[in-house]
Amino acid sequence: MNSNKNKVSAVVVTYNRLNLLKENLQSLEQQTFNLDKIIIINNNSTDETKNYIETKYSSNPLFEIVNLSENIGGAGGFYQGIKKAIELESEWIWLMDDDTIPNKDSLEKLMDKTNLVKDIGFLGSRVLFTDGTPHIMNNVIPSNNNLRDYQWNTFMNQGVLTLKYNSFVSCLISAEAIKKVGLPYKEFFIWGDDQEYTERIVKANFFGGLVLDSIVYHKTKNNYGVILSTADDSLAWKYYYGERNKIFLERRDRSKLKFFLWYLFYKYKINKILQKISGNKKLKHSIKKAHRDGLFFNPRIDFI
Repeated sequence: MNSNKNKVSAVVVTYNRLNLLKENLQSLEQQTFNLDKIIIINNNSTDETKNYIETKYSSNPLFEIVNLSENIGGAGGFYQGIKKAIELESEWIWLMDDDTIPNKDSLEKLMDKTNLVKDIGFLGSRVLFTDGTPHIMNNVIPSNNNLRDYQWNTFMNQGVLTLKYNSFVSCLISAEAIKKVGLPYKEFFIWGDDQEYTERIVKANFFGGLVLDSIVYHKTKNNYGVILSTADDSLAWKYYYGERNKIFLERRDRSKLKFFLWYLFYKYKINKILQKISGNKKLKHSIKKAHRDGLFFNPRIDFI
């Protein structure tokens, strides 16, 4: 076991991807930095996930299994996982989806940097696709807007880039930051929860960084990003949540007048893109509904 200062729990959110989950859990068990807990949040999977994890891991003290009674999305899953990790008195919580496959030393490389500055809020890994190229979905932008005005390259010689936000595909978060800023918006369901949450941590004067030699692989079917102009009806439900959540955040962070002006321009811009997409009626309907619903969507932050 690690000292209380370095007590780390991994949180894995899974839904109907048992084969990838098996690979993920195996990689977590093989980490060169020992985990104190591996928390599996099963989002009411309808495949054999529940039977598998209960049969294989229920008697293993390393594992904490949480079987949810409904699918509450990635956002809800991470909300539950972080909450459970804090209840278990973890000092660091390592978040990831079931299709994230870390290298054996991914956590060790992250933990090596936890003393880089005094107030670490989160540290992310470099996320690659299966062919070794950067994963488009998980690209992050270095930022100067961070604790004590660090420049994006202040710690480059130590292998860390300063960030404004990070994805939850391998994100190590300090319990201290969680206790200060609260939990992620569980109502987001999917898309935007990770960026909002890690940016919230930075705004609370914690440091966020990308550890360049901590590598994980994001095993999606394709190396893709969120690009509306090339989306189709199969992604309509995801774009609904993404657009609704975006409208809420802009409404939350702007004055009423500035939001009104932004909203008019944004709707105009999105409608121009939608006009160029042939067919895809479901996608267009979902986005228009999201823009309406975002005006009334009003989640609250829960605190530990």
